[in-house]
Amino acid sequence: MERCVISIRQWMKTNMLKLNDDKTEILIIRQKSAPNTIFPKV
Repeated sequence: MERCVISIRQWMKTNMLKLNDDKTEILIIRQKSAPNTIFPKV
């Protein structure tokens, strides 16, 4: 997940934008039948 946020942050910087950490949230959506190996506590 952290690599994804870093990639987004780099893309935004390239496009003269800035990610506001105080207002940034991540929503994780998955299928019920999908294994929960990446985020076991979600």
